[in-house]
Amino acid sequence: EETASFFCVWVKDSPKLQDHRDELKTTLSALKIAHKQLEKVSENKLFAPRVSAVQNVTSPALFLRQLVAKNVAVMSAETLQPLEKLIKYFEFELNELELLPKRTGRPSSDKNSELVLRIGEILRDFMGVQVTTYEGGLFFEVVTVMFEILELPSKGNQRSIRKAVKMLS
Repeated sequence: EETASFFCVWVKDSPKLQDHRDELKTTLSALKIAHKQLEKVSENKLFAPRVSAVQNVTSPALFLRQLVAKNVAVMSAETLQPLEKLIKYFEFELNELELLPKRTGRPSSDKNSELVLRIGEILRDFMGVQVTTYEGGLFFEVVTVMFEILELPSKGNQRSIRKAVKMLS
């Protein structure tokens, strides 16, 4: 029951599917920009000490700045590989989301009843949760959360829940 409760809380706080897609796209874009900039830094194209006057050539600060620039370039190069992996993970997730079928119209109540029954089976068989018709119960809460995730109307699920409990008893 603890796992199912955690799942409900986790899902309730998650964004709707389209918002999730949009946020992934925005983050992926920012990661790609960061990758380009880190490549420039690792090649000393952005963070290289500049000399503005002849007297600065002999300055000890120039030597320190060169050391710092070298360290920054090394750190940037070391950051590129994990960033590339992160970009691949985001691209994979976006591609998977694009493969999801696009919903058109509202599903029939029969499909909703089937979903409620499958949720009840999973809770009962894999998580050891006793499915009941109690409105404050875990089964009711999980069904409500799943309907929210799928952006289905979650009001009036009592009939589907009662039907599922009767079939699972």
